Amino acid sequence: MKSLTILFSLLCLSVSLYFPLLLIGVILVVVFGKLRGTLFARYEQLELQRMQSMDI
Repeated sequence: MKSLTILFSLLCLSVSLYFPLLLIGVILVVVFGKLRGTLFARYEQLELQRMQSMDI
């Protein structure tokens, strides 16, 4: 029974350590995943504008 208590306390400790890190990681992936499309489109627009200005 004592080994089960120790195992449970180790499990709780690992969850309390990894959960915040995983949560932050998931949030960052979602945020930067959404921003990636916007930033890529803006970069393409600026690149096209730069190429057109060099043609003139």
